[in-house]
Amino acid sequence: MEQFNTNVNFKNFSFFGFTLKNHEDHKDFVSIGFRDSELLIVIKETNEIALLDGESFEVVNYISKDFESFLDLISILVSYDKIGFLGDSYTSEIKSETLTKIKESLSVQKYFSFFSEKIVEIK
Repeated sequence: MEQFNTNVNFKNFSFFGFTLKNHEDHKDFVSIGFRDSELLIVIKETNEIALLDGESFEVVNYISKDFESFLDLISILVSYDKIGFLGDSYTSEIKSETLTKIKESLSVQKYFSFFSEKIVEIK
């Protein structure tokens, strides 16, 4: 992550509802962005990427096992967003294919749950 931050400055890069921003260091986590009112963080103790409630500071969803896995997800999620940007429909086949790619990338249900819920919600 340090190498990534050294080479990339974010100007609110957004995909799949996530907005990445330059990191902010905190005691137990590093904030790297947000999604709605939740902070997108790297948990220092485990290196996991998670969403943290901005008020209670409780983890509400785990996103990936580490920053490298999160970077792998970005290309999948940007490709998925592109469908909506182009005005195409999110068919059940497209949703299924995307979920399969995400599941293969993450390989652990703990991280997959968030995406399976959000993709099903998208119309």
